[in-house]
Amino acid sequence: EQTKEIELKNKLINYCSELQSIHNGTTQCLNKFYNMDIVVPKYRYLIAISSFKDYLEEGRCYELSGHEGAYNLYNLEARLDKIITRLDAVISNLSEIKYNQYSLYQAVKESGEKTDLYYNQWISSTNKFIDSYNNNTNLNNYHLERINKELEYQNKLLNYASNRYHL
Repeated sequence: EQTKEIELKNKLINYCSELQSIHNGTTQCLNKFYNMDIVVPKYRYLIAISSFKDYLEEGRCYELSGHEGAYNLYNLEARLDKIITRLDAVISNLSEIKYNQYSLYQAVKESGEKTDLYYNQWISSTNKFIDSYNNNTNLNNYHLERINKELEYQNKLLNYASNRYHL
């Protein structure tokens, strides 16, 4: 078993060495092409190069530079992609804003309902207080009226008694 593992390990090491060698060769080849200064350094990465290849193959442009060249087309698409990305973010934010507005509406509606409830309770308690005050005032007025009548009656009695015995 150990010999099989050692053989497999050696094969993997050889395979890794071959891959590293292929990678180094590819990197050297890429650097040779870049050193030819055909593509501006700003665009020397996979996405830009593959986009340029597609533009040229599709006939969307016929050169790299210039007003209708691949660089300009790539920059335009990159900006449009940024705009689309930003629009997607705006749309995403709009749904969040819509949710927040709904939540705000619910809170305002609930606040209005509670305000109405508290106002109605306040009015009711104020009316009860006023009714109670009026009842007390009416009762007090009645008592005062009775006291006045009683005093009037007592005054008449006293006047009658004093006139009767002073004669």
